[in-house]
Amino acid sequence: MRGLPAIGLGCAALGMGDVPEAVAQATLEAALAEGIDYFDTSPLYGGGLSEKRVGQALARQREQVFVSTKVGYRIDFPEGGRQPPAERMQDFSPAFVRQSIEASLTRLGLDRIDLVYLHDAPDAERAGCAVETLRELQVAGTIGGIGLGTTDCARAIAMIERYQLDAVLIAGRHTLLDRSAEEALLPIAAAHGVAVVAGGVFNSGILADPSSGRFDYAPADDEIVNRVRRLSETAAGLGTSLTAAALHFVTGDSRIASTLLGAASPDELKECLALLRAPMPASALQEIAAAR
Repeated sequence: MRGLPAIGLGCAALGMGDVPEAVAQATLEAALAEGIDYFDTSPLYGGGLSEKRVGQALARQREQVFVSTKVGYRIDFPEGGRQPPAERMQDFSPAFVRQSIEASLTRLGLDRIDLVYLHDAPDAERAGCAVETLRELQVAGTIGGIGLGTTDCARAIAMIERYQLDAVLIAGRHTLLDRSAEEALLPIAAAHGVAVVAGGVFNSGILADPSSGRFDYAPADDEIVNRVRRLSETAAGLGTSLTAAALHFVTGDSRIASTLLGAASPDELKECLALLRAPMPASALQEIAAAR
């Protein structure tokens, strides 16, 4: 597998039908113009719309970029829609994995996908056939790398220890608020030579906009709200912002191979990049992180 770029664009929001086509394309164009060369998507994001939009954007530029997508969910809802987690159906059978990859290649307009994540694989045992099928596609040159995309550190560790994965995308578990990945996942990934990709660096919004009150796609409880307040106040006292600290906390960690920015508009993306380009002293970041 080719090396992962340090910064990528997470394209989940760009698969939502309430994000206009023009805005989605402008966001992707802005990413390319800013030098971002990693795009992460999935058939689950808008029932294939995210992949389709990424494919349309990439067709208009000549530079080679790194693209990852996912397998594991059956898509039985309208393009551009959302499917509640309770209604989602998973399928890791060899036939479905091959079918899903073919459909993704078509939507993306590619003949090869750089990295394919098993999307929320339920457990290491049930993922076996899917891993074997992806390995066959890897040997055939259809895909470059094999990984796991999850929010569950224990599940990621089990997969790393059982299979020879190339990467793990851990969402929302290596952030200013949630350090779940630090104790075991990051060391084990390093020991096995598995690249770690960090997603969900704002924990679904609260670290970018505390007034949203959203933590991991649900209303934040009082403990989380109070911790965010302490982090925000500490950041402000040091002359910076919670958003900037949240970004630098992840991107400044040498154990993280790549960080995904989940922007839904050109302005959001440019704001994140501007914050990353502004230096943040290590001492300030350490003080903010300790305030949680």
